[in-house]
Amino acid sequence: MQPLYHYVSVFGYFRIVGKEYTPYRFPNGDTRKELLIRSRYLLFKSADKWTDRQKQRAAILFEEYPDIKTAYGLCHSAMCLASFCNTLLPSPS
Repeated sequence: MQPLYHYVSVFGYFRIVGKEYTPYRFPNGDTRKELLIRSRYLLFKSADKWTDRQKQRAAILFEEYPDIKTAYGLCHSAMCLASFCNTLLPSPS
């Protein structure tokens, strides 16, 4: 049988020990969960349309998750290419 600590979550551990859990906060004030939730909106926009807060959040997100930065770069490049190709093709009228 596994010891009890294998089955206790972080929150449960702090409850047993009698301490309050305080998550890490990034320089912009977001916790990791808040960073991920709030960053999804900026990933659908072009970087030149980001607000100052979104730019700060993106810098932290891309530093913490380099794979997301790579995926964003590839998707953004594909969107730019598709937009460019649409300007070259005549519109079906």
